[in-house]
Amino acid sequence: MTLLVLEKIIVLVFTILIIFSISYVVFAFLFTPMRKRITKKYEVGLLLVGASLLMECFVSPLRGYVGMETDAIVGFFVYLFGTWYFLKRFGLYLGRYQTTGFIILGQLCLIGVIHLLYFKETLISFPDFLMHVLGIFAGYFFFSRKSILHKVNLSVSVLIVLFIYFYGYSLWMNNLNYGSYSNDVYYKGPSHITLLDRNANGFTIKKGKITVLDFWFVGCGACMNDFPEFQKLYADYKTDPNIQFLSVNQPYPRDMEVDRFKYLTDAGFNFPMAATPDTSLITNLQISVYPTVIILDSDGNVIFKGNIKDATAKVKELL
Repeated sequence: MTLLVLEKIIVLVFTILIIFSISYVVFAFLFTPMRKRITKKYEVGLLLVGASLLMECFVSPLRGYVGMETDAIVGFFVYLFGTWYFLKRFGLYLGRYQTTGFIILGQLCLIGVIHLLYFKETLISFPDFLMHVLGIFAGYFFFSRKSILHKVNLSVSVLIVLFIYFYGYSLWMNNLNYGSYSNDVYYKGPSHITLLDRNANGFTIKKGKITVLDFWFVGCGACMNDFPEFQKLYADYKTDPNIQFLSVNQPYPRDMEVDRFKYLTDAGFNFPMAATPDTSLITNLQISVYPTVIILDSDGNVIFKGNIKDATAKVKELL
């Protein structure tokens, strides 16, 4: 067992112990008669901060195991009903604003600080974080729902999280991955695109046709998952003279160690394949994630940038 693995195990064990310790204290004081022993407001405040942290600890694994959208909507309702419960239990004693404030503090002191320190790195989960905070406010509105204004605010909050779940997160991810909220883009492509065939001979993509380019690299699991759909798209339109397809490998160090073309043919794919000679094409086409599908019009202008599923719909629209 390596030292790095041992360190990870130790960190995991301590993390589990901390979560169980916080869980025991929070549940003991907030959900049992033992809470009567609390006599000072700051003690209630600290326990509410711990309860908020605990809710985040239980919800956040959904990000990796299910998805960001699911974590956003589940976290929203967990914080909504959690805030409502704590306001019902401690609102009169501590005050509604103070109770809500401590719950927000518990959410911000961990996740908020992480987003502040590593803003760019955590942009992928930023809407998720906002939905959890919104859930706290929604819990306050739910507790105070006798007010017409709070009923309206509660309804708006639920509509926002439903929008994020069904549409918003995909728009956000599209913007992070492809630079726009819509796959439909329009900017001038390179004047000519030169690629390498399986014999390392250079060739230039001919204009006059719609061109579908699927960029990938060896070791990209998401790329391999998308190849069957790209294969189907190619099979459906390979006889159409108005469109051409190319799977384009962007070389990374690992890619140079294997036969990239044989790598795909051995997997059962027969769509046209090519490789880039350097990184200039990737820079010109503004590609930052893999896989990325680019569609060029007959003049070589970029009219689509996104994933294979949306590219399939775009091809059907164009033809």
